[in-house]
Amino acid sequence: MKKFLANWELKILAVMSAMIFWFLVVGTENTFYTFPEKIPVKAFNLANDLVVSDDLSTVSLRLKIGNRESIKNLTVDDFSAFIDLEGQKEGEVTVRVEVSSRSSDIAVVKVEPSEIKVKIEKTSEKEVSIDHKIEGNTAEGFQVENVEISKEKVLIKGSQEVLDGVSKITALIELDNNREDLSATVPLVAYDGEGNIIPDIKFNEGEDEVDVTVLISQFKNQKILGVKPNVVGTPDDSVWIKSINVNPSYIVAKGDQQALEGLEFASTQDINVDGLKENKTFTVLVADLPEGIEVENGSINVSIEVQSYESVGSTTQRKTVNVPLIVKKFKTVQRESTIDPPSLTLVAEGAQEDLDKISDSLKIELDISNISQSGGTLDTSSYNLDLPNGVNVVSLTPQVVTVTWNQ
Repeated sequence: MKKFLANWELKILAVMSAMIFWFLVVGTENTFYTFPEKIPVKAFNLANDLVVSDDLSTVSLRLKIGNRESIKNLTVDDFSAFIDLEGQKEGEVTVRVEVSSRSSDIAVVKVEPSEIKVKIEKTSEKEVSIDHKIEGNTAEGFQVENVEISKEKVLIKGSQEVLDGVSKITALIELDNNREDLSATVPLVAYDGEGNIIPDIKFNEGEDEVDVTVLISQFKNQKILGVKPNVVGTPDDSVWIKSINVNPSYIVAKGDQQALEGLEFASTQDINVDGLKENKTFTVLVADLPEGIEVENGSINVSIEVQSYESVGSTTQRKTVNVPLIVKKFKTVQRESTIDPPSLTLVAEGAQEDLDKISDSLKIELDISNISQSGGTLDTSSYNLDLPNGVNVVSLTPQVVTVTWNQ
């Protein structure tokens, strides 16, 4: 007995330490956690001629977590709350809510409420006209002219109470800066009188979608114009201008329709490159527009890229010019066409006095009548430019441009 009681203080301390360690292990492995979000309840196995007339609402969950890391990215989608209505008939019934977890580290230990009262009634039907709702926007300068829907009405099913709250069935159409007509199959959604979505609506198989055609056109009294940078002056003798990049390359001009029809492109203010030795970006405004014509955003960024001559002291110089592309021949359907990019970059070589003779009105006139499909391409490499004698073309880029129009 004396031997057993020897060092009793240490023995008691060892037992207490072991118990504390056991509780820590058990506590770590069985952490309880109240999930902060509500889980929506769904009904399964209900006969086709019956429907749940009440909103099934949501439930709260108490969880047992095997690993604390499991709760970091936990979402509503990690759980499924449902009631099984197999064999149930018309009337009111109280059923148990079952919840499953997609994670093996998480167990549902409590569901609140654990049971819900459900009202079941015969399925009703209602024929409703189809409206449309457009989300997103057309491209700048374009508008939705008309929306065509493949059918006018659709049959919907649900409880009579839910059907009575349906204000309209809407075809949801999404636009993303569209310039051309859109043909698509889009979902049908039910809304109440306050614009809220009604989820408990059923459609016959294959009738929850509809085909739509969205007709898109340019605004009247508007025109999309390519931007021509007006570069003046001469860079330093040691460099030549390799490229001129314009952003944005298009602007939307508004005003008198007759004045707009006479515009081929929009010029910027003078961009003075006298003595320029390195790359530089200029911010300038659109200039010289006819009276009564306005632009939505006339601020243009023009980036000038220069490159050193390989042989300093040569009498041969280089000059870079933006050459606008002007559509002169087209079909009627191509009247509102867009060329991307709206101009080509010409690098010309020759004596400085010959380069100075390059006309400010230099342009390329396009024939797009042979392009059969909007979004087609046009090869510009074969176009001849009216250049002064002694001036040679180093490059004319890009060699392919894209032509689009509203079909």
